[in-house]
Amino acid sequence: MDKYETIKKIVEEKTVRFPNKTQLAIAVIKNGNPNFYGFKIENNNIISVQNENKIFEIGSITKVFTSTVLADLVVKNKINLDTDIQEYFDFSLNENTKISLLSLANHTSGLKSHPSNYEMPEITAEKLRNLYREYNEDMLIDYLQNEIKIPKTEEKKFEYSNLGFGLLGYALGLSQNRPFKELMQEIVFNKYKMTNTYVDRSNLKNEFVTGLDKNGNETENWDMDILAGCGVVLSSVSDLSKFVSAHFDEANKELALTRKATITVDDEMKVGLGLGIITTSDNNIIYWHNGGTGGYKSAMEFDMETKTASIVLSNVSFFNPNHWDIDRICTRLTGLNIKGK
Repeated sequence: MDKYETIKKIVEEKTVRFPNKTQLAIAVIKNGNPNFYGFKIENNNIISVQNENKIFEIGSITKVFTSTVLADLVVKNKINLDTDIQEYFDFSLNENTKISLLSLANHTSGLKSHPSNYEMPEITAEKLRNLYREYNEDMLIDYLQNEIKIPKTEEKKFEYSNLGFGLLGYALGLSQNRPFKELMQEIVFNKYKMTNTYVDRSNLKNEFVTGLDKNGNETENWDMDILAGCGVVLSSVSDLSKFVSAHFDEANKELALTRKATITVDDEMKVGLGLGIITTSDNNIIYWHNGGTGGYKSAMEFDMETKTASIVLSNVSFFNPNHWDIDRICTRLTGLNIKGK
């Protein structure tokens, strides 16, 4: 069985519960060289499509880019990982709260996933609309001044926080007196020649794949205002392949810094800056992140030793009960890739 047939079989096995119009764009990288595979469900059958340049929301894979901005500024001695974010505000944080840039980048700040002064919309097929669009800078400042509260403990514990990464992006922008989205464009997308990656849907040059809700109906896209650092990016597997391949170049010191473990979560997982670091049962070290929004699910994994990677973008809703099958496809492809199959 050739590589295409192997991948198609894996996709067929894992997408049987997904609705028609589901689309997957896949990149498999070996020795820094990508191969692309595209699939779509039509009339309950898997067909091949060419979609490596089509645009998907990538959700929380954005956090990898946010931490790359942080690492780049650190390598250039413009900021320090241990800097308290209070340095960037002209007001005092509630209860004299102390939060370092590092603690935001490795999810040890103690912040919950969402700010307490914003009631998230109820997650139903009917009401799942643009969860972050209405949360703006004034609301974030009000939260920081009057509501932020972190339990005081000496032990740093991992607690995944969308708010934390949104705050990290905001603080990085303030540190350089630039809008954060401009920093990400310049430091990440321009540097790694990601010409098909965006922070604003109005700028898209290539076809945008329509997101599906958990029932398979077309759904509204998500916008990010002040919390952009946690999930604003739209991209393609061709562009994400460029970014992953850049990790295989030792000259990119900022990327190496994001891969450096900063905290141990358990026997199988550590966290760098934004990246999860997984030790597999075969003792391979896999760098990982996934993402999900109301209409999309994504996963990205790579292995530095073998210079292999797998990336899967889809228009499967994060609220589809079977969305983890997108991650399972990615992990399966990574394992086969490492073994040379």
